[in-house]
Amino acid sequence: SYYCPDHAEQTSARRKPSPAMIFEAEKDHALDLARSFFIGDAATDIQCGKAAGVRTILVGTGYGARDAHCEPDFKAADVVEAVGRILSLTE
Repeated sequence: SYYCPDHAEQTSARRKPSPAMIFEAEKDHALDLARSFFIGDAATDIQCGKAAGVRTILVGTGYGARDAHCEPDFKAADVVEAVGRILSLTE
């Protein structure tokens, strides 16, 4: 599990939209980022995923409705729909 313990007001290499934690996970787990997805509910999630070179899905729950302008690769009503989208694209 990867997380950033720093407060939002602090400058941190691990805080989104920095892709540092994605790159850490890529190294730790030999991930293929070109085949990966980042699901999030905020513009910073989408920015983070794009900076890492993964496809992004914005869910409409949480901040997603407010941050709909952030230009994700895909949009989904919720995480269940997002997972369904991923499965349909990877079959």
